[in-house]
Amino acid sequence: MSTDWVPKPTVGAVPQRVERYGFSPVSLPTKPDYAKDPRVIELGERLMKEVLKGNGRDLPDPWARRYAWRNHPFYSPVNVLRNAFPGLGIAVVAFGIYLGLEAAGITSSDKAQHH
Repeated sequence: MSTDWVPKPTVGAVPQRVERYGFSPVSLPTKPDYAKDPRVIELGERLMKEVLKGNGRDLPDPWARRYAWRNHPFYSPVNVLRNAFPGLGIAVVAFGIYLGLEAAGITSSDKAQHH
């Protein structure tokens, strides 16, 4: 079997074994590649535009779809932290109101009901 059709690895790509039937695994760029090759940034921007348009599932390569969704703004660290505790803000406000009422002496507990 001839291997002339096998693509040469790009800068920073990890050598991968060639699969059967002429398909080879896709190697995605690493962080140092962004500084070396501006085309990588263009690829990321194009993938992001596809995802934001709703066409992310139309990308032919499943790894490119995964790469595009991983960089979606919804999955940014700020949004992940904001959505990690959905009721925390309401709970803090309610507890603050409770402490304020307790400090003001406005409570619903009756001292005569203690055993």
